[in-house]
Amino acid sequence: MEDLTSFILNQPALKNYEFAECRQEYTQTISIRITEEGVKELFFNEDRGLSIRLLKNGLWFFKFITNPDKKSLKKIFKNNFFQIKPAYFKKLELYDTGVHVDKVTVKVAKSLLNTDLDEVAEIPLSVYKKLLDLKKSEATFLKSFNIFFNSSYKEEFYSNSEGSRIIQLHPFNRLVINLTGLDNGKRARSSETVGGVRGLEAFKTEGKWNPDSLISRSINRIKNILTGSAPPKGVIPVVMDPSMTGTLIHEAFGHLCEADLVAAGGVIKTQQLNKRIANENITIIDDPLNIDGGWVPYDQEGVKGVRSTLVDRGVLRRFMVNREYGKLFNQTPTGNARASSYRYPPIIRMRNTYLKNGDFSFEELIEDIEKGIFVEKFIGGQASLLGAFQFAAQIGWLIEKGELKQPVRDVSISGLTFETLMNIDAVGENFETDIGTCGKGQWITVGDGGPSIRVPKLTVGGI
Repeated sequence: MEDLTSFILNQPALKNYEFAECRQEYTQTISIRITEEGVKELFFNEDRGLSIRLLKNGLWFFKFITNPDKKSLKKIFKNNFFQIKPAYFKKLELYDTGVHVDKVTVKVAKSLLNTDLDEVAEIPLSVYKKLLDLKKSEATFLKSFNIFFNSSYKEEFYSNSEGSRIIQLHPFNRLVINLTGLDNGKRARSSETVGGVRGLEAFKTEGKWNPDSLISRSINRIKNILTGSAPPKGVIPVVMDPSMTGTLIHEAFGHLCEADLVAAGGVIKTQQLNKRIANENITIIDDPLNIDGGWVPYDQEGVKGVRSTLVDRGVLRRFMVNREYGKLFNQTPTGNARASSYRYPPIIRMRNTYLKNGDFSFEELIEDIEKGIFVEKFIGGQASLLGAFQFAAQIGWLIEKGELKQPVRDVSISGLTFETLMNIDAVGENFETDIGTCGKGQWITVGDGGPSIRVPKLTVGGI
């Protein structure tokens, strides 16, 4: 793809603006959805476009264009293209983040660029064949399944009037396996997802991305859910696995730490900076470089992605900011301005937000619990901007006298965010992250995770 960003910024019409930036993208994507009935959706898509964002008199102007070329762009400039309304009315200034000239390329053995489409499609099709065989043999309780697979390759170009020029080239692959089981009137759901900026060869490894491993984990979970009992109800000790920990950190805390929500009068106040908001064993990180999650070497404002410590041993140290809110709060931007595509202006978003691990083994986390529950694998729920949450787990396990006992189905936990962060009394030595999507007017890829944690008192109930 020809880089048009410098061509745009050299147009005389932009000289009257205080700041100008251009983002250009070209994305190729194949998406496949398969159920037990066969292939339901299969399409290949190419998306080309660019956006221009301008700052004048403290106001943002934004416009995007699909399928651009120099000829059409010249015509647009002649037609007073930039006589557009501001994106929103608010006087603002930008934090100086310096000039970056860089090219970032994720090198992989196989991607959509160099792999036959039949070979790409064979990844979800092999999962389909395996699940059909299982459904007819040892997993007759498997009622239905959905397989979602997408593979893409993206070229991103960024230029601004300050002199930054950035190119980012990378693949992206994601596989989601959703299973539904039914036995004696009991229904069970299980889901496994892997994804990130890895090559297609990752699906041939023996690690986390291996499709057979994903299937095996999900089938075994369905079996246990179907034999599970109703959860205990009330306020009891809860141990969370890394998936549930990550959800707590991302959904219940992370959004509250986004500077635009802080400025809008959210639960977290600027006066709480450098004050204790969590137990001293709590350190929360937002990291840009997890290839199995929100990979952001440079954000959509051309800011270099830097690891950011939001909470350090229980003390709130900073917010997630873009250049605008970095100036407002006098905090250095670390690469949190993100947009789902060129069609949207960048806004403050998380990348990979996780709890730093501690030194408790799993056995130590549960050994002092007389009666409690271990919750595993997030499946749904919600968090309030007022600082409350309710999350459902795919499965739970009763803890009695320091040991895991029988499985529990349809279990949820709920509580107040900052009360829970204060009450976490043990942080595990293990550590895992999950990939997910996050919505805030536009959908982006994120990661979250952490270790297993113990909360002595949390409300447990059914779904």
